Amino acid sequence: MPELQKANPDSFKNFDFDYDKIPYTDKLREKQRLAKLLILKEKNSAENSNKDKKSKKRKVESWSNKAEQKEKKQVRLEKKIKKRDAISKANSLADSENSIDGSSLSTGLGSVAVKTNDPEARKSEKLDQIIKEKSMGGAKSLLGLIRKQKPNRV
Repeated sequence: MPELQKANPDSFKNFDFDYDKIPYTDKLREKQRLAKLLILKEKNSAENSNKDKKSKKRKVESWSNKAEQKEKKQVRLEKKIKKRDAISKANSLADSENSIDGSSLSTGLGSVAVKTNDPEARKSEKLDQIIKEKSMGGAKSLLGLIRKQKPNRV
């Protein structure tokens, strides 16, 4: 409405009015209206009580699968930790066995193999080293590890 464009809405007052209190002049029509009002009030109060019960009964399960996803993630994490522990135990056992055999020298960083002239032994040592580094998470991929170690060409 163009006449209200310049009007300040703060100057207007709230006007609360109960339309249910307006009576009909016709007595018969007024009785019908009162009966309808009574029925509607009972119905609304019943709906409100049902809404209260529904709001108290919150859904425990979410509609998304977040709970299941969290459980799966937890299982994967546990498997990962077990695998990491098993690999570290196997590496420590292998280091201790190598130091007992005398085929390797133990240092603070791990075991350093004694150089041999046997090419098969060198290949297996390199492969063991690559697998050990991979298990420790030293490289992003096994292929990247292999590419880092360029073969010694004579």
